[in-house]
Amino acid sequence: MNREDFVLYLLALALLLGLLGYGLWRVYLGFVRFGPAAMAAWGLPWFIAAAWAAIPLFLLTVRAVWFARREVIVAEQGVLLHGMGRKPLPWKHLEALTVDDTRYHFLGITLRNRRSIRLYPTTGKSIFLDDRFDDLPGLAETLKKQLYPRVRPELQTQIQAGQWVYFGPIRLNRSQFEPGSRRIPWQQVKSLRVQAGILVAELEAQKPVRIPSAKIPNIELLLQLVDELYTQ
Repeated sequence: MNREDFVLYLLALALLLGLLGYGLWRVYLGFVRFGPAAMAAWGLPWFIAAAWAAIPLFLLTVRAVWFARREVIVAEQGVLLHGMGRKPLPWKHLEALTVDDTRYHFLGITLRNRRSIRLYPTTGKSIFLDDRFDDLPGLAETLKKQLYPRVRPELQTQIQAGQWVYFGPIRLNRSQFEPGSRRIPWQQVKSLRVQAGILVAELEAQKPVRIPSAKIPNIELLLQLVDELYTQ
């Protein structure tokens, strides 16, 4: 259970206990003022409200139990997605991944970080892993160590052959860099770096190009390939 779920659970529990407590207080007041006959009438509306309040608490409990059953197991053959209704994902079928690390601020203070990973198999839908999984940054690094050495040689070969290679909304080859619909010669690109979750391309005599890094699969590989292009 992550922090947001825990806060919602505490709020739902506090509401339920508050309604029950006030209902018991009304029962006591009814008994003191009018005797046993008034007890049920004074307390019943609040007990009914407490019963309704128990429904979201029950649903949050079921949700927490379901999330607790999910597990990602990194094995020699691939990734096992326990409790997610998905088949095991062999390494050879993992094509790319993105990592999102969003920070929420208020008055310059970081309130929380929301981390997530999205896996892209060669076929089928992407797989979303949020911060309800333990040690998500460590899992991301483990996945990258398995994925990048396998896909990097093919990308290098394609670039050397003058072909385009694709990283989500970005594609590039030996002579050009194309973020979205813009086509920019490498001679006009001063630098390419990730800053605060944003890929920033500094350009000659133009405004920088900014793309959220969470939208770019295998972003570290992209930067490595660009470094190789600059050193050739």
